[in-house]
Amino acid sequence: METLRAELSGIESELRSLREQQAKARKAKDATVKAHDTNPGDEAYAAAEAASDLLTQIEKQIERLTSNQIDVLKEVGDGEGYGRFKPATLPRIDGWDEASKTLSLQDGDLRYDVSAQSLIRGQATLRPTPPEARNLPVSSPADRGRFLYPVMEQQPFGSAPGDLAATDFVVTFDMTELTGLTGVERAPDAITPKAELSPTITMATVAARQHAVVLDAVPSKIFDTQTALRALLGTEMARRVDQSIDSHVVAKIEAANPPNSESGADLVAKIRNGIKSMHDLGGDPLVLALTPTDAAGLDLLGQPGSGDYLFTTHIAGSGSPVWSLIVREVPGIAAPTLISPQVLGVLYLGTGSVLVDPFKNLETNQVRARVELEATYHIRNAVQGAYVIAA
Repeated sequence: METLRAELSGIESELRSLREQQAKARKAKDATVKAHDTNPGDEAYAAAEAASDLLTQIEKQIERLTSNQIDVLKEVGDGEGYGRFKPATLPRIDGWDEASKTLSLQDGDLRYDVSAQSLIRGQATLRPTPPEARNLPVSSPADRGRFLYPVMEQQPFGSAPGDLAATDFVVTFDMTELTGLTGVERAPDAITPKAELSPTITMATVAARQHAVVLDAVPSKIFDTQTALRALLGTEMARRVDQSIDSHVVAKIEAANPPNSESGADLVAKIRNGIKSMHDLGGDPLVLALTPTDAAGLDLLGQPGSGDYLFTTHIAGSGSPVWSLIVREVPGIAAPTLISPQVLGVLYLGTGSVLVDPFKNLETNQVRARVELEATYHIRNAVQGAYVIAA
């Protein structure tokens, strides 16, 4: 088994090196092709052909090594009962639960590799709670709560474990076309030019980002009790991962600088006017991301005259739905933001691992636990996918 693990480690190291070469070769190919298009000639053509051949060779090596990696992973899995790596194509598993079953200080099993998807919250259901179900128990905690990323579209980086990049696109618009396009309606026999909408669509290579957190001074005796270890990993470590990924998603949205405005006497009116403005741009919001303060203010909003709460008070966050929007309470977001998750972008997910360091605090019978995973959020269409209700 140790030989297989060493072989697997060698393959992973070689794959990392090849993927770095692949990224450089792809850039070189794009540059030589562009140079040939700008100034055609035998020399430019030869350079473009050589760059293309090099990229093809590297990709074939990656394909061969990936196939070898899968074979070794299967052998490791056969030797260890259920395997140390769960590809993203398998049915969804609870990575924290599997890690608690695998990690063992006594046996020297100090690392558990898994898909990043199994270490994060599942995708929340984007359906407002019907009035007749408002007084029923909440069936899925992921359907409401403090984080934005569970409602976002989620995809793996690629079909093979270890993929660290994905090919996607970005759409930008001329804002005057979105709000003032004329001449769309015409007579069937008209010979005048038809109205054109010309969004700019560009390809984008989406690179992975690593999210890693460490929990220090964990009593080593916890590893003797699977239930206790599962609770620790699935609460404290999971919370830190949630916070990291959510902060990343929020930062990406704010950096994309979506359209914004503010119009209305209170938050409810501003939300409704924001929906109207987003509709004018061709967007269709499903989610309302609020700061914790704004979310509390919405829940506690009183009706004119009576002062009774506008929304029912049996569950925090029951201000959702408001104007048919799902409300998410999001730490760190700067202002109320309307979002269409399917249009705005994609949360790409790679691999993850849980690692134990038993030597850091050996004299105090404590260990360090680290979780790391690869994930990044890619903005496809900030104009029609999000709208900020400016403060």
